[in-house]
Amino acid sequence: MKHLLLASLLATFPITGMAAAAQAPQAFEASYSATMGNVPMDGTAERKLIRQPDGTWQLTFNAEMLFYSFSEQSRFKLDEKNRIQPISYQLSKGALGKNRQASVNFDWKRKQADSREDNDQWELAIHPGDLDKISYQLQLQEDMRQGRKDLHYQVVNEDERDDYQFLVEKEEILQTPLGPVKTIRLKMQRDNNKRQTWIWLAKEWSYMLVKLRQVEKNKEYVISLKEASIEGKALEPTQTVKKQ
Repeated sequence: MKHLLLASLLATFPITGMAAAAQAPQAFEASYSATMGNVPMDGTAERKLIRQPDGTWQLTFNAEMLFYSFSEQSRFKLDEKNRIQPISYQLSKGALGKNRQASVNFDWKRKQADSREDNDQWELAIHPGDLDKISYQLQLQEDMRQGRKDLHYQVVNEDERDDYQFLVEKEEILQTPLGPVKTIRLKMQRDNNKRQTWIWLAKEWSYMLVKLRQVEKNKEYVISLKEASIEGKALEPTQTVKKQ
């Protein structure tokens, strides 16, 4: 279903001058609402990042909308430059009685990823900097914080390494349940225009995902932030400002 494509993207400044030093991510929890063609879909989505006792990190995304459910989980560590190095990725989704399971295990000593989808499995050579289908989102947020201009990522997807590339478009104020929020709008670059995707990240909230919009075959899907917390502290509503 098309909604699954949108959910898989989710799982949340200056771009010139000297880059800031890389730093470890901040734990967070965020919940989102979803609409399809300006109609609420009676669905919810949650995104969460927690640090494990062994020092690794776990990023999860869970969504339930209409007749399907979707769940992703990435476990990763940080390398010596504080860049994300995935350990494992898991996907589970179901729609109208049909279920799908997928996983990827990263073996950095062997420089190989063992990928599986239902009854199919593959072995894929991996390279430094490769990411999974949701950990790239966190790396994008950190790269934005550092002011990097080159926003492209090699993402392991079944038996391939896909290139995800983003273009910074402009700054924009979004109206949210937490009040107006200053964001940076980015567009995902694709080889064709059959599906177009934009994301909005909030600089003052560690570049958290505030909104995602996808347009495909004249249909529009949108996920919008409802509430969130960073390091256990709830984000507070901002003061009302006039729209620009």
